[in-house]
Amino acid sequence: MTFDARGGSKPKDGNTLTFGAITILVVAGAFFAVLNLPKKSASDGPFTISSAQVN
Repeated sequence: MTFDARGGSKPKDGNTLTFGAITILVVAGAFFAVLNLPKKSASDGPFTISSAQVN
């Protein structure tokens, strides 16, 4: 343990655990949100040349 010349009190360990838990929840939520984004289907793409109509 190091000497604290400022004379402050030690931080509570609960704050570190809370911060870690919130960080894990946010990262996991973002990960699963990206996985559940709607996927582009083949019918949404541009028309193929064989289905183009020429007037």
